[in-house]
Amino acid sequence: MSAAAPILIARRRPDLSPGVWTVAAAILLFMVVVPLAWILVASVHSDQDNRLTPANYVEAFTKSIYLQPIRNSLILAALSAAPTCRAAP
Repeated sequence: MSAAAPILIARRRPDLSPGVWTVAAAILLFMVVVPLAWILVASVHSDQDNRLTPANYVEAFTKSIYLQPIRNSLILAALSAAPTCRAAP
C-alpha cells in the first residue's frame, strides 16, 4: 500500500445561470406586462354598461380640464427635446 494521500476528484457544479436569468426575466415581464394590460383594459372599459368603449379617451381629449395638462406636458417635452436635438451632431 502506498502512503500517498487519496486523490480527490473535484465535482463540477451545474451552471444554473440560464435558469436564473429565465426566471428573473419571466418575473420582470410579469411585473411590467400585467399592470400595463390592466391599465389598457381599464381605460377602455365602460362603468355604465360593462363593455369596451373609447369613451374615456374621447372624454380625455375633449374636456379642457384634461386637455390643459396634456398640452403642458407636450410643451415641456418639446422644450426639453429641442436643446438635445440641437446639441446632437
